[in-house]
Amino acid sequence: VDWSRKRFTMDQGLSEAVNKVFVSLFDEGIIYKDKRLVNWDPKLETAVSDLEVNQKEVNGKIWYLKYKICNSNDFIEVATTRPETIFGDVAIAVHPDNIKYQKLISKFVIVPVSNKKIPIIADTYADPDKGSGAVKITPAHDFNDFLVGKRHSLEIINIFNKSAKLNENVTKEFIGLDRFEAREKLINLLKKGGNLLKEEQNIMTIPIGDRSGAIIEPFITDQWFCDAKKLSKPIKKMIKDSEIKFHPESWVNTFNHWIENIEPWCISRQIWWGHRIPAWYLDSGEMFVAENLEDVKIKVEKKLGTTKFKLYQDLDVLDTWFSSALWPFSALGWPKNNKELNKYYPTDVLITGFDIIFFWVARMVMMGKKFMKAVPFKNVYIHPLVKDKDGIKMSKSKGNVINPLDLIELYGADALRYTLVSLSTQGRDIKLSDKLVENNRNFITKIWNVARFFEMNKFSFNDKFNPNNVKLTINKWIYNEYIKTQKKIIFYIENFHFNYATEKLYQFIWNDFCDLYLEFIKPYLKENKYFEEINNTFSWVFRNTLSLANPFLPFVTEEISMRLSFTDKYELLNKKFDDFNENINETEVSSIEKIIIFIKNLRETNKNKKLNSDLYYKEEKKDINFLKDNILILNSIFGIKKIIKSEIDNDKFKVFVSSGIKFGFLDENSKNDTENIKTKINFLKKEILFFEKKLSNEKFLKKAPKNIVEKEKKKLDEVKENLRFFEAKK
Repeated sequence: VDWSRKRFTMDQGLSEAVNKVFVSLFDEGIIYKDKRLVNWDPKLETAVSDLEVNQKEVNGKIWYLKYKICNSNDFIEVATTRPETIFGDVAIAVHPDNIKYQKLISKFVIVPVSNKKIPIIADTYADPDKGSGAVKITPAHDFNDFLVGKRHSLEIINIFNKSAKLNENVTKEFIGLDRFEAREKLINLLKKGGNLLKEEQNIMTIPIGDRSGAIIEPFITDQWFCDAKKLSKPIKKMIKDSEIKFHPESWVNTFNHWIENIEPWCISRQIWWGHRIPAWYLDSGEMFVAENLEDVKIKVEKKLGTTKFKLYQDLDVLDTWFSSALWPFSALGWPKNNKELNKYYPTDVLITGFDIIFFWVARMVMMGKKFMKAVPFKNVYIHPLVKDKDGIKMSKSKGNVINPLDLIELYGADALRYTLVSLSTQGRDIKLSDKLVENNRNFITKIWNVARFFEMNKFSFNDKFNPNNVKLTINKWIYNEYIKTQKKIIFYIENFHFNYATEKLYQFIWNDFCDLYLEFIKPYLKENKYFEEINNTFSWVFRNTLSLANPFLPFVTEEISMRLSFTDKYELLNKKFDDFNENINETEVSSIEKIIIFIKNLRETNKNKKLNSDLYYKEEKKDINFLKDNILILNSIFGIKKIIKSEIDNDKFKVFVSSGIKFGFLDENSKNDTENIKTKINFLKKEILFFEKKLSNEKFLKKAPKNIVEKEKKKLDEVKENLRFFEAKK
C-alpha cells in the first residue's frame, strides 16, 4: 500500500472526473432527466435505488372493497393491501378474457369516500385468479400501475408529500395525516359506509430502506437517470470471453442475471452530502449541463447573446455509487493522462463482498469499459461476510458484535487473520468465534516452539546448502513434503482457494514437520556425524516454510525470520521461493510411517501384554534395508533395538503386515491369546469400515489429490490382509 497516495471521494480531482463523466454521458443521451416513479425513502426524503431496498416478509392484511357501478345498484369487488391509496385511483383493471367482468369493461365506478368517478379498463395485468380478479390502478404509487397508466394514458395523481403524509389531492379531513394513520381512519369510514366487504390476514412482502429501515413508497418525482442497459451491452461479451473471471465462478451467473434484467439507474439523491449535479437553470427553467460554472456561463452567453442572467445549480447530488464507479481510474488521476494511470490500469484483482456486486462491481466494469476502453480488473474475488458463531449478522442492538481489536489483544493479529482466511470457503459466510481464533493462536505457538527448538540445538542457516544433496532418508522425505506443500499452496493462492492453502500449511507444519520430522531427528542429533546435514535441512525447510506462511501469518513469520537471522530485515513478503523439485518420487519414510502406525495400533490393542523390544520380520523378496537404515527412528519412538530376520510363528508373535512384509513382536506372556486375537480382529474390522466409508465419499474422491486416494486404498488393502491373517489364526 502506498500511504503517500490518499484519495477521498469528494477530492477536487475526483470531482472533476465525476463532472466530466456526467457531461459526457449526458451529451450522448445516456444520462437524462425524467419524471418517473422511484423508490422513495420518506424518512430520509430521498430517492433510493432498487439495490438499496430490502424485501421483508410480514404478516399483513388484505381488504376487499365495494366500488359502486355508475347508474346501477351493482358493485365490483376490489382487493387491496394499501386502502389509503384509493385517493390516487384513476381506474379499475380487469383481464380482457375474464368472463365474469367482460360486460363491465368501459363502464364507470364511484371510488368510496372520495366519490370520484373512474373507468373500468381491460388489461392483462389484472390476474383473474388473484384476489377478486379486479385491480385498482394508482399510477403514482405502484410500479406496475404506472406501466398500466402509461399504456392507457391515465391521469397520474400523487397523494403523498415527501414525508409520506397525505397532500392536498385527498379529501380535506385526510390532508396532513401520516399514511398509516390515514389507513386506519379510512378503514373505519369504509366500514361505516358499507364499502368494506371483508378483511383477511395476508402474508406479504414490503420494501424496507436499507439505511433508514422505513417502508419505501413508490413516488413520482423529477430525477436524473442513467441508461445502464446501454452501458452494460459490451459486458455480456466480456464475461463470455472470460475478460473478467469471478471467484467462485458461480457468482458470474448472479452477475449475468442482473445485467440481463438491468433497469434505468436513478443517479440523483435529495441529500446534503455528495457530488452536486452539474446542471444549471435559468429563471425560465431552461437547463444547461457543463463541467463547471465557467463553462456554463459560456454556453448561456452564446445562447442568449448577453451576460445578464441568473443561474441556479441543481440542488440534487449524485448517488454515491456514481463516483465509486469511477474509482479504478479516477483515483489514479484520470482525466489527466499520467504514468500511474498507464501502469496500474487495469489491475489484476478486485476483492469484495457479494452484497455490493451490483452497487459497485458492475458499475466499475461499465464505466471502465466506457471511458478507459478496458475492464478495470481481470479477477473478482467474492469473499464471505463475517457473522457470529451462530451465522447471524452482527448487530449492536443484538449484542453479538465481535470487535476485531479485542480478538487481536487476546490472541494476536496473525491468529485472527489466519482464522478468517481458513474460514473463507468460497462464497459462504464466516461464522467467527473466540474459540476458533484461540485454536489458531495455538498453531502459532507451535511455530514459535519450532523456533525455540532451532535455537536450543544451535542451528544456523547455510545459504549455500543444496537440499538435493542430502543422504538421510528423513531429510529427503521432509524436503519432498515441503516442495509438494509449496506447489500446492501456490496453486491454491493463484486460484483463490485461500482456505485450502491454510489447511495445507497447517497439515505440513503441525503433522509433517513438528509431529514427525522433529521426532525423527531427535535420536540422530545425539550423534555428531548427522548434525550438519540435519542442521542444513531443518534450517532450509523452516526458513522456506516461514516464507510460505508469510501471506497468512505476516507478523510472526517476519519476527522469527529476523530473530533466527534468516533475513536481515522484514522482507519475507518480497522473498522469492527457491526453485527446486522433489529429489525422489517415492520416499522410504512413507513406508516407515505405515509401520509406525501399525506398531502403535498393535501396542494399543496389547496394553496389558509385555512385548519384546526387538522387531522381527519374515524374509521376503522385498527390500528391508530402508528400515534397518532408520532404526534410530524406531528406537526413539518405541525403544526397538534390533530388526531380526526370523520365521514368525503365529502362536508366539503379535503380528502385522505392512508394505507386503510380515512383521511381529515376540509375545513373552502367552503362546496363544485368543482374547487378544478377537480384539485385534474387531479393531481391524473398524479400520476397514473407516477406509471403505472414506473411499466411497464422492466429495473426498473428487477433491483429494490422486496420490492421497491411492495411499488410502493401499492402507485399506493392508488392513484387509492383516484381517485375513488373524481370522485364519482364530
